[in-house]
Amino acid sequence: MWYRISKGLVKGNIFKSSGLEDGVAYEFRVMAENMAGIGKPSKASEPILALDPVDPPGQPVPISTGESVKVSEKPQPPGKITLKDVTKNSVTLSWEKPEHDGGSRVGCYVVEILPKGADKWTQALIVKETEATISGLNAGEEYMFRVAARNEKGTSDPRQIGVPVIVKDLVIAPAVKMLFNTFTVLAGEDLKVEVPYIARPKATVSWVKDGLPLKRTSRVNFGATDTMLNLTINEATKDDVGHYIITLTNTAGETKADIGIVVLDKPGQPDTTRTSVFLSWGKPISDGGCEIQGYIVECCSTTAEAPTKFEVANLKENQAYKFRVCAINKVGVGEHADVAGIVVAKDRADEPDLDIDPELRKIVTIKAGASLRLFIPIKGRPTPTIKWDKDEAPLKESAQVEITSSYTLLVIDKMSRNDSGKYTVSAENSSGTKSAFVVVRLSTSSGSLPRTVMVKAMVWIHLL
Repeated sequence: MWYRISKGLVKGNIFKSSGLEDGVAYEFRVMAENMAGIGKPSKASEPILALDPVDPPGQPVPISTGESVKVSEKPQPPGKITLKDVTKNSVTLSWEKPEHDGGSRVGCYVVEILPKGADKWTQALIVKETEATISGLNAGEEYMFRVAARNEKGTSDPRQIGVPVIVKDLVIAPAVKMLFNTFTVLAGEDLKVEVPYIARPKATVSWVKDGLPLKRTSRVNFGATDTMLNLTINEATKDDVGHYIITLTNTAGETKADIGIVVLDKPGQPDTTRTSVFLSWGKPISDGGCEIQGYIVECCSTTAEAPTKFEVANLKENQAYKFRVCAINKVGVGEHADVAGIVVAKDRADEPDLDIDPELRKIVTIKAGASLRLFIPIKGRPTPTIKWDKDEAPLKESAQVEITSSYTLLVIDKMSRNDSGKYTVSAENSSGTKSAFVVVRLSTSSGSLPRTVMVKAMVWIHLL
């Protein structure tokens, strides 16, 4: 198919063709034009290959054996493009370096821009880093961006951002990015705390220490940039120890950041009473590479013989502990003796037990009108809860029950026919449950019965 390549009439008989594709063969023909119109075309030329002019190769240059020849080409396109920031008149982009630089170092990157509705990309700027801010944009308009890498051999194909970008101020609720929230400093040393954050529009910041607004002093200063919260404490003292709360607020929301400041120092002078001493200390500078599980407090009496027994109090429940003991004299401290095994700080647990004598397994006979007293020792740790019932039903209101940590007592005055039956006592704690029963029968005989019957298991049946 023939198409016209001259945009207007050519004066003379010489014409330079441009815009041809490299390596493609073309044929050319010419037509004359006057006031009457356009004449017939000339005979087509021989096919001509569109190539840069070339000369015969020169003489090869010998190279030494073992040396390599570096062949360079244009680089591959940059990696993924990321939108880092947007304002009402600028866009900040970052991108990854090309996977391959073509064998020659990438010297710069070309950033191009395409406004919505336009059909031609324009160069925005050239940068050496993998980040650029394109400014001077129109608020509210939509743009596309692309980036190409360039080395000494040429410019790569461009990499385009995934979606169009609308130029406007972002609205982002404040958010704090903290890796940890406890900061430690030696007494007398300086401490600088930096907390990264993000907020759009810029957040207002307030500082509070232990519930009161933090005050600037000659030693303490605080502030914030667009991306960082800063707290500086010079020559730290124990007055700087505390709980700091930073509050950030903007039109999009509010957030808080909690910071704990710990100042390490030598222990203060102990507070004492007649029978106790209160000690306090700071954490060690080094934890030895693992978390500190606790502290060992040792003491010795200088006025009396040292005891060989000691009760360790205020242990943490269910925490495992190891103990060791050493002796001390005027010369120094002896070697430690380890207490065998690991001790878990918890209450000893024993299953409940009801100490009922075998005699009570028989039927207990009592005279009508007499009083019944069943005394049953109990055991168990923790102290069991005790429950009585008769014939698997609650006791009647006239029955009296006494319960202590060591025994339970059931009393029924003026026994009647309705009081005959099976009395069951149950003991329950976290280690288990134990039950026992006593069968009581009312006697209708007129014969005399003992006024008091004593059972070996400390169970009395008292007849009145």
